[in-house]
Order: sequence, then structure tokens, then C-alpha cells
Amino acid sequence: MADTVQVRGLRELQRGLKQVDSELGPTLRKGLNEVAEIVASAARPLVPSRSGRARASIKVGSSQRAAQIKVGGTKAGYFPWLDFGGSTGKGHIPGKAFSGSVRRRFIKEGRYIYPTLARKRDEVEEKLFDVIGRLVDSAGLGRLEET
Repeated sequence: MADTVQVRGLRELQRGLKQVDSELGPTLRKGLNEVAEIVASAARPLVPSRSGRARASIKVGSSQRAAQIKVGGTKAGYFPWLDFGGSTGKGHIPGKAFSGSVRRRFIKEGRYIYPTLARKRDEVEEKLFDVIGRLVDSAGLGRLEET
């Protein structure tokens, strides 16, 4: 289910950047946010909207080694149900539907975030390569080549 893009050597790059210039670590984190925003921006319009809270809950976040897309939160805690489906509501018991529960067809891959990542994978990888290349260039570490 979890479609991810992994970069081998990112940990080592992050450590190396930190040794060259302590400001490059946070710059890497900001670059990873740019990468995650590709998926977040493309997924937002796909999410159905009554109040706009579910769409607005799609946010990007990152560390110096990973980017992520955060959804739901306190204002749209129903987002996982909206994306993946299942049943919820009054009288809900997991795995059993009662008259008071609301059902949404369960889709293992989800409807919005993971399918968008799958569609945007080439663009995400290209942007990631660009972000890392800019960092390597700005650190004076030579030229980055794709393998």
C-alpha cells in the first residue's frame, strides 16, 4: 500500500552537508518540502469538500531525511475514512455495520494521497534529484550524476 520514493545515501548526504555548512541541513529539509508539495497540491482538488477542512488538512512536513504528507488532524479527523473508506458513526463496531453507521467502500490504496503519488512519481523523483543537485552544487561538492 505505501508507495514511497526512497533515496539511497540521503543520510550520508545529509551528514556530509552538515559538515560542509550547518545551514545546508535545513535547506535540504526545505527542499524535501518542495518535493512533497508536488503530491499535496495535486491531491487537494481531488478531495471532496463540504466545509473545506479535509482539503485544508493536507500539509507537507519533513525532517532532513524524509518528507511526508500529513492529513486530518483535529479539524478533519475523518480524513483517513474519506481517503480509505470503512464504516463509522453511531452504533459502529469495527467490521460490523449497524443502522446508525456510515459506510464508505474500503480501498486499500486510498483514493487521494497514494494514487496521486503513484501518478506524480516521475515528477517527484525529478524534483528530488534537482533539490539534491542544487545542494551538492551550493556546497561545492562537485556534480551529481543519476545512477
